[in-house]
Amino acid sequence: MTPYLRASGADPFKPAASGPLVIDAEALAGLHTGDVSVPIWLALPAPDALDPATLAAVPVIAGVVLEATSSRADVEHLAARLAVAEALGEWPDGALRVVARIATAKGALGLAGLGAGHPRLAGIAWDADALAADLGAASPRGPGGALIAPLATVRSAVVVAAAAAGVTAIDSAFAGDDDAFIRDAEAARTDGFNAKFALTAEQAAALGAL
Repeated sequence: MTPYLRASGADPFKPAASGPLVIDAEALAGLHTGDVSVPIWLALPAPDALDPATLAAVPVIAGVVLEATSSRADVEHLAARLAVAEALGEWPDGALRVVARIATAKGALGLAGLGAGHPRLAGIAWDADALAADLGAASPRGPGGALIAPLATVRSAVVVAAAAAGVTAIDSAFAGDDDAFIRDAEAARTDGFNAKFALTAEQAAALGAL
């Protein structure tokens, strides 16, 4: 299973992982070509948060994780800004891709539109904690550890939308202990996810071994 590791620490560009690394915009200034041994994705809260000129100056980014995607229109809006960055950086058209992450109720309702696909769309992901907060739920999981019903429904819809679009289905991060994390990842793989967000290099390594 492909790990998408969220960068952290003093040296975020040298994680002990073989899968993609997701960085915040603040980390772009410290990113150099020599740092890159894995695909680098830039996490952004909204399409308008992208400065095409800034991105064009860093020719090692694989694409953008749009952290709170509301609809296919968000992907289209971001795609237009990525096209500007490609032109400024003299990169091939379509080089920059998008992972649409579902973190709100509005985004969950927009999954059907994402299922129609987009030339830049590389994956559809979801964020259990952010979605639970947006729904007003006390916790993403019930007393037994299972996802609460609304989140379980969205999780399944993410798999369906990704399959319809022909892109990677990326499961939410999980903050449990090592054994619980492995069980969660194995369940995700069984349900149709082929990637998952990791919070630590150890989680990323465990995912890579599945």
